[in-house]
Amino acid sequence: MRRVARLLSKPPSSSRDRFEGNEFGLINAIKASDLAKFLLLYVEGKFVYRLKDGLGNNILHMAVLTGNASLVQGVLLFYETDSNELTTQRNNHGQLAEDLAEGSIKLLFRQWKGELDVNLELVCGMRYEFNGNAMRNTLNNTILLQKIPHLNKRSRVLVSLDGGGIRGLASVQILKKLEQGLSKPLIKYADWMSGTSTGSYIALLMAQNKSLVDIQKSYLRLKNIIFKGMRPYNTEILEKSLKEILSTKPLSAIRRPKIIIPTCVMHSALPRMKLFRNYTIKPFENEILDENDYSDPDKVEMWIAGRCSSAAPTYFTPYHGFIDGGIASNNPAMELMTEFFEYNYSKQLSSNFDKIKKGREEVNVDTFNDHIHSGNELLHSHAATLIDRIWPASELLKDTNLDDVGMSRHVPENIACVISIGTGQWLNCGKLNEDSSALNSSTVSNVSPGRGNFIKKIGELKSFLSIFIRQLTASEGLPVERARSWCHSIGVPYFRFTPKLTIRVKLDDASDVSIIQMIWDTEIYLRTECMNEIKKITNFLQLMNG
Repeated sequence: MRRVARLLSKPPSSSRDRFEGNEFGLINAIKASDLAKFLLLYVEGKFVYRLKDGLGNNILHMAVLTGNASLVQGVLLFYETDSNELTTQRNNHGQLAEDLAEGSIKLLFRQWKGELDVNLELVCGMRYEFNGNAMRNTLNNTILLQKIPHLNKRSRVLVSLDGGGIRGLASVQILKKLEQGLSKPLIKYADWMSGTSTGSYIALLMAQNKSLVDIQKSYLRLKNIIFKGMRPYNTEILEKSLKEILSTKPLSAIRRPKIIIPTCVMHSALPRMKLFRNYTIKPFENEILDENDYSDPDKVEMWIAGRCSSAAPTYFTPYHGFIDGGIASNNPAMELMTEFFEYNYSKQLSSNFDKIKKGREEVNVDTFNDHIHSGNELLHSHAATLIDRIWPASELLKDTNLDDVGMSRHVPENIACVISIGTGQWLNCGKLNEDSSALNSSTVSNVSPGRGNFIKKIGELKSFLSIFIRQLTASEGLPVERARSWCHSIGVPYFRFTPKLTIRVKLDDASDVSIIQMIWDTEIYLRTECMNEIKKITNFLQLMNG
């Protein structure tokens, strides 16, 4: 170990200067435990992970020898291959990188192998708590198995992405893990997508066939550019960056998948949700669509849709009256399902309305009283057919779509599954509320009664506002329960992934240590708690496209 340390401490010779941007740039980053330079090399694609020193140590060995946990996490997260190349290589002394590890770094390797979870607790196979999770998992598994025989060319996969600022990196890590088990990029399996705030960035980039690794690098590259200085941050820098990354092309340039992006309109006293779409909804008969609810996708540029959806109050200024979509729908799974059914209903109504109208005209109005009985039967027949056509419980479960009365043979799409991706939940968020209450109580107890009551009222108001904002922008709890219940009620499997974070990561956290820890927590969550769920959903998606 001392020989390796001496090797790393030597300054690069003149013959090595020309390699400063790749191999020996990495050595210098490791020697100095320079996370910023380490991430820069990764983002710029100059990291040569096959590099070894004179003792046969690879970059993981070198990172372990520094004793820097974040550096070890970074090497494993960004450069370990699916074949575990770095963790299985031995140096000239026959040692694995894990053999050189001590203390907390030793625990990192146990987490990486799936032996310990994010809380450093031993993982014991299928571990359930009696809180309803076991019942819901069993129900979802049953629905999943029952769904397989009914899959067809009209079955659609819905993917929903939460908001959460820089925590979008956690969502990207989940998507990367899902993609590892698939034969094609994940976007090729998605038919409908929704994304709020940071989720809108990911959805738009994926729809433009950007790789998840490139999306991850974009986040790491821009975090120090956008989140610079004091809040509210410079919107000119944000908008310039979004134009470069998301594109100035219109939403209609994306042909597949269908995408909805929630934002909030603040033209009135109360914020109202608005959806940007990359497709149009055909108006019913002579109906004129309200431009406040429906924007022409040919006239909305991709970067503008992302900008409107991510205009978080106090972080960025509103964009022409639009603020962050997370105010109304931080978890847009329900909006995605609603839009899916409304889109199909509108197509069904439009295709059948002319036939229904024609059927009504077949009744002679002048002799209606003489033929009232037969006329009613005809109208009832057409009405029953219309209801049968647009109601999912009857239409979507049919194996055939026979046309006995000359109606349109348009078959509605059906949902194969819903995949909801979160941005992480801090494990100690409950404790934070308790600490805040305790702090308010201790503060009040040390002042006079009159002044104490005033301070107490202020404390209660601050607590109420904090709770109100958290509930307003909630992506866990009720939004998840409602989406899951809706899916299960119509026989659709529902998958929800959101990591448990050991640290509190704010929307604008640009700390390298915090970001690496967040991505690490996400990866360990996927390797332990979600390993079986990941396999189920990837096998299901492969079966659909087999």
